[in-house]
Parts: sequence; C-alpha cells; structure tokens
Amino acid sequence: MDYLGGIKKYREDRVRLEERVSTKDHGDLRAYVDDYIRASDDLDRDQFLCMKKAVCALRDHYAAMYDVIIKNWSLITQPRSEDSMPLMF
Repeated sequence: MDYLGGIKKYREDRVRLEERVSTKDHGDLRAYVDDYIRASDDLDRDQFLCMKKAVCALRDHYAAMYDVIIKNWSLITQPRSEDSMPLMF
C-alpha cells in the first residue's frame, strides 16, 4: 500500500469536497454547514482508519525484524571466522 500517496489523495479529496460543497446554493446556511461537517467527518474517519492500518503494518514489520535480530544476536555479535565460507556470497 502506498501510504504517502494515500495522504496526498486524502488532501485532494478534501479540496474536492470543499469545492463541491462551496458551489452549492447557500439558501439554508445551516444545512450547508451540516453537509460539510458530515462529509468531512466521513472522509477524516476513512483516512484515520487507513493510517491506523499503516501504523499497525509498520509495527508488525519492526516486530518481525526485532525477532530476527534477537534470534541471531550471537551471530551478529560474534561473526564467523574469515576461514569459513562467506554468508552472502
């Protein structure tokens, strides 16, 4: 998922929402404000859920990386001697 692109899309959607609501007839100002608040709340809630999902995925990645490092700590702190076969090549 493209998290930074999602933030850009959120901002663009927010601008489109403001443009769409501002072009409506303002006969009833209270209805205009209520429509804008409801629409922006929906948009904000969706963005919050997407960002929460992104943070949870990031946490999971760091937890997996931490687990791999802890399990291989002895190999990290005491690497093999140079006589043995290289690990990467």
